[in-house]
Amino acid sequence: MAVLVTLIVLKIRNRSKGVQQTRSLGFAAVAVAGLFGIVIVYGQGEFDAALYQDVEMLCPANGAGTHIGWEYSDLPLRRTLLCSEGNVELVPAWVNPALFALFAAVLGFFAVSLVTWRRGR
Repeated sequence: MAVLVTLIVLKIRNRSKGVQQTRSLGFAAVAVAGLFGIVIVYGQGEFDAALYQDVEMLCPANGAGTHIGWEYSDLPLRRTLLCSEGNVELVPAWVNPALFALFAAVLGFFAVSLVTWRRGR
């Protein structure tokens, strides 16, 4: 968050002094904001999965039989209850596509920031 605030302050300060802005600073700010978006989306996925306290009741409540065990991974974010008649996914379906889209956007904006910075020198 501090990096994003610093980029915004630098942009405002340079604009008030009449210094010509390069576009690379704006692209870098968007890339940093995207990093914060990744943290927020990942945290939301973890939080939603952690909300379920009584996992023994989730399998029967979803018509999947009795609870057998867990499967999990961190990337892609997955928390799955293994049940006797199926599985129950605890992470919302939108989390992983949003994570990968944000990751691609961060890489893209960072690359564009570097290219515009090099051309401006």
